[in-house]
Amino acid sequence: MTENCFNSAYLNALQTKGVQTYVSNALGRVERLSVDGLDFPLSIHEPVAGQQQSYVSSPCATYGKYALTELETLPAKGLHYPLSVLIKGVDRWLAGAGFDKVVSLNNWFLSTNLFPHWSPMSLKPLTAQLCDRFPDSFLITRSLNGYHHAALIQRFAEAGWQLLPARRIWRMEPKSPHKRDRKTDDRLLAKTPYQRVSADTFSASDFDRAKDLYDQLYLDKYSSLNPAFTAELLKFGHSCGMFRLEALRNEAGHLDGIAGTIRCNGVITTPVFGYDTSLPQKLGLYRMLSAIAFDHMEQAGCSYNLSAGAGSFKRLRGAEPTIEWTACYMRHLPFARRLPIGVLRVLLQNIGVPLMNRFDL
Repeated sequence: MTENCFNSAYLNALQTKGVQTYVSNALGRVERLSVDGLDFPLSIHEPVAGQQQSYVSSPCATYGKYALTELETLPAKGLHYPLSVLIKGVDRWLAGAGFDKVVSLNNWFLSTNLFPHWSPMSLKPLTAQLCDRFPDSFLITRSLNGYHHAALIQRFAEAGWQLLPARRIWRMEPKSPHKRDRKTDDRLLAKTPYQRVSADTFSASDFDRAKDLYDQLYLDKYSSLNPAFTAELLKFGHSCGMFRLEALRNEAGHLDGIAGTIRCNGVITTPVFGYDTSLPQKLGLYRMLSAIAFDHMEQAGCSYNLSAGAGSFKRLRGAEPTIEWTACYMRHLPFARRLPIGVLRVLLQNIGVPLMNRFDL
């Protein structure tokens, strides 16, 4: 697997064909930005009244509506009502502050954006440049975590960016001991009648089916605020080398599961993942797809960012949790617009993070 997360062809496609060609519930336009000799997508967003957006393009969706979705999984039912009132109030306050008027650095419109190695000197002048160009917009960068990006987080802090807790993610190392559950998953994959196939063999209908499998898990089962990938994204992303897509094909020739990984700077993640949720759980589709992703991790010799959710499942396979952060710069904006984000930061640090850690969210 190559270092494919800074894919020029994919970035060019986001610019020329538009974001919604690839992620149908994400808005904004994309420019190409060069930092330390690497090209990044710089996405520019405006709030759109009455149109629901994915959290990959809307900070208000991240900290408002998606937080309400996550609240439903909180075991402490007595906290649901007071927290829902608090979240709805914060959501209205953030919208009033124009938090969706935002410029996002390194936004590939994936659930997890991977990062390269940046030099310490590039961030401050870049921040000043972006403030000059976008004097009325918040600046954000998603998907930072203290394990993979400790030095980068420090650079953002030194450049005056605020760090907002976003979610609790899981990570694993390629040399982590194979716990019992992971060994069981490997055996299940080894003996399955399913055929493990590369997207190199896909027909057009296979890409449509792959999209449907992703939708069943991430949009139908979890939240419509997750990125809604199109079949075109899966097809082009694989063909240009942005993703490595593999699937499980059943004996009738149909796809029942899909897993797609990207890799950058010694880290892999799996933004494309899905299976036929109508099939019996005893088939172990989720387990086998996870085993495929772990296999990619070991082949690449990379650390694995398993993203958020399914904490118990991931812990039993040797993954460890860490908090993911969104860096936000707003010093150039009026105090009235900065205040809600400052309050949000305090609430997340004192209520959100403790709840995530306490209940394995």
